[in-house]
Amino acid sequence: MKIKKLKLDVIHTQTEFSIGWLGKLVSKIFNIPMVHTYHTMYEDYVHYIANGKIVTSEIAKKFSKMFCNRAQVVIAPTEKTFNLLKKYGVKKEIQVVPTGIDMSIFSKDLIKNDISKLKKNLGINKNDFVILFLGRVAKEKSIDFLISSMPNILKIIKNCKLLIVGDGPELNNLKKLAYDLKIDQEVIFVGEIPWSETNLYYKISNVFATASVSETQGLTYIEAIASDLIVIAKKDDSILKIIENFKTGFLFENKKDLIDIINKISDQNFKKEEMIEHAKKNIKDLTSKKFVVNIERIYKNLIKK
Repeated sequence: MKIKKLKLDVIHTQTEFSIGWLGKLVSKIFNIPMVHTYHTMYEDYVHYIANGKIVTSEIAKKFSKMFCNRAQVVIAPTEKTFNLLKKYGVKKEIQVVPTGIDMSIFSKDLIKNDISKLKKNLGINKNDFVILFLGRVAKEKSIDFLISSMPNILKIIKNCKLLIVGDGPELNNLKKLAYDLKIDQEVIFVGEIPWSETNLYYKISNVFATASVSETQGLTYIEAIASDLIVIAKKDDSILKIIENFKTGFLFENKKDLIDIINKISDQNFKKEEMIEHAKKNIKDLTSKKFVVNIERIYKNLIKK
């Protein structure tokens, strides 16, 4: 068997389905230690299967507990995920290791012509105030919250645009919502783009905003900060070590909070440089190189055991 010939030291699974079960099987058959990274809070996603009537959140919790307890070490991207797994009843060792990213693509300067061309193609004027959401266009991301806030935001900032970059099952519903609210000219749906082009969309925006509370970490927040953007996010445990309210970004709990924050940032007297500087200190260790070092340490300790 090919797997036996490879003489693997560690099996590292990244999903609880399909290939994840194969990894678990190989680990058991060949007595190879297994590491599992828990990426997704499935209790927030059960609506995709018969509107949550077949697979309930309780079933999702029990399934997560069962799979994680089959591993020797479980990796949680944040303290939020760590606490969640403990609450589920996971007894195996859990280590918090935030996923790191290559920040070089987001920190580099871009040609002004590329930025101007993209703005023109999207119908964004030079002086428009651009709110960016970048990610999967799905129900659990609560993008409808941002869109439904736009009519009130436009009363304060008439030249405001909401830029939604990404694709997903909620795209048509959100387009209809924007149309029904008569703001379809101010809400721009870009669709899916290559990851290598995301830095351009961060650079043409004034702020990054999200109302999602389903994240286990939220890498787009880190990308936004690396791109010198102020992050406005719904208050959630997954980002409390990255976004400190009024220090490294802004946290909101309702529409009034969100509107007040955007109004504050859009003011010409608002000085964002100090906030971005503090925010970058919070993400300085969230690099891909640091991530590799941490994962390698886990592998070596597991092999020793």
